Amino acid sequence: MVISQSALVNEEVPLALLEYSRYRLTNAMQIKIDIRLRAQETQFTTNVLIWHLSLLLDSMIEIQNILMEISASFQARRKETLSSRKTRLSMHSFQPLAIQTSRGDDYFIEAFPFRSHSDEQSPPHVIAYRLGSAQVSAITMFLNPFSDNAESKDWEQVNLAQLRFPVGMTYADVTGNGFNDVIIIDEYGPSMDDLWMDGGRIIWLQNSGNSKTGNWRQRFIGRSPGMHRVKAGHFTTRDRIQVAGFPIIIRAGDRNSPAPVVIFTAPESPEDDDQVWAKEVAPFIFRKSAICEHICAVLKSVDGGLDKILIAGREGITLIWYDEVVKTWMSKNIGSGGPQSPGNPYWGSGCVALGKIGLDTSGFIGTIEAFHGNRVAVYVKDKNDHPGEIANAKWTRHVLHEFGDLNARHEGYLHHVICADIDGDGDDELLVACMESNPPSLERTGFWCYKPVDIRAGKFSKFKLTDESAARIAVANFRSSNLLDFATISYSQVPGHFESPSPSVILHASSLIAVSRLNDEIELVERHLDV
Repeated sequence: MVISQSALVNEEVPLALLEYSRYRLTNAMQIKIDIRLRAQETQFTTNVLIWHLSLLLDSMIEIQNILMEISASFQARRKETLSSRKTRLSMHSFQPLAIQTSRGDDYFIEAFPFRSHSDEQSPPHVIAYRLGSAQVSAITMFLNPFSDNAESKDWEQVNLAQLRFPVGMTYADVTGNGFNDVIIIDEYGPSMDDLWMDGGRIIWLQNSGNSKTGNWRQRFIGRSPGMHRVKAGHFTTRDRIQVAGFPIIIRAGDRNSPAPVVIFTAPESPEDDDQVWAKEVAPFIFRKSAICEHICAVLKSVDGGLDKILIAGREGITLIWYDEVVKTWMSKNIGSGGPQSPGNPYWGSGCVALGKIGLDTSGFIGTIEAFHGNRVAVYVKDKNDHPGEIANAKWTRHVLHEFGDLNARHEGYLHHVICADIDGDGDDELLVACMESNPPSLERTGFWCYKPVDIRAGKFSKFKLTDESAARIAVANFRSSNLLDFATISYSQVPGHFESPSPSVILHASSLIAVSRLNDEIELVERHLDV
């Protein structure tokens, strides 16, 4: 383990002790060199050898004693840290690697595992696309050059489809043949105030089984106006793949009418276009206002049960699930999010992600407030709540960061949150994509990371990892199974919103240099990891 001198000083180890330890170690190394040199001389006597060895032994014993003192100091400091829960935190840096630069515009990015079976996986590819305008948008798959069977060192492009106004996407093995298919929304319309009332189409692009083959076959799932985000899972049945669709609003400009959650269930033979996907609208009569959902999180079952869904909207954060015993949908409001303010059509929450703390798969809930908001917040559980518990837990909201005032449209700078353990310490970090500001400001642009310090008290340490505009984040083992990297896409050319001056898709590769922060001090420490 490499310990820098500054790190030791910050842990209150006396500087004189460190300097003396360095001196004795240098002296011991010189003695060792002298022994080797003199052993080659014929006049080197046994007594001289014994004398040098005794000096070396004395030095090593003294160094050992010093190290024991240092260890004791660290142990005392550790006890103090654990009792106060004020942990020294660090976050390694990430090296930007261009996937594609000088793009016309940008909107969505997703890590795409080509195969559905984890034991057959290569590093995932990247799918990226723009929202579109008068022209169609290319749904592009960038082939991962770090894959074992990659034929190029560049991110080769394969166009899967040409669509009009695509928005959210996800993936699932719809056919069960071992290859993931793309599930995507298109025909959304130019903006929330110019929705296509006959749009909101959900389709799936059938994986050809060959990553070099483009123009995947398009197959229809369903449609609903204002459809904005989509997730795949098993929500009411385990027998068939299901797709949950989340409209942002139900008609152009209407920010007051409640928006539905629509569940589509695959037919017996999804490849047969004559078989339709069954459609069900989840009956959430508890909703009293528009949802304006911007993102939702699917909580995958770990025991073979049904999946649950966390939704962000005007009502804050709400957990919904289907109860198999009583055969009905259930819901639980986790928290109300940001408060309503005069003239502002957005309140509550705009994005949600579930974070893991140790063995607790529901250690915290991260969110931004509200729609395209300016506030990062978390919900944490009571210390007596069981690991994995969500619906019956007692949640407390904590605001972590305010990014400044909203603009004249009542919108801020934040677009996406995700939770992932990017430093490998066993606890998830909250990762936030910040679009851009007008006028430009580095404090309101880029990729931000919030690392848990004292989870019960809702305390997180903040790091900024990139300065480029970020519309969305994709976290995955893009280069190695031992390291998590992340990819970002700029937010640009979305009508009525921010426009990045240099739209790009960037892979941010996990580096071997750690950035540590304690109060206002910054320290760089080398990391030793197997890549």
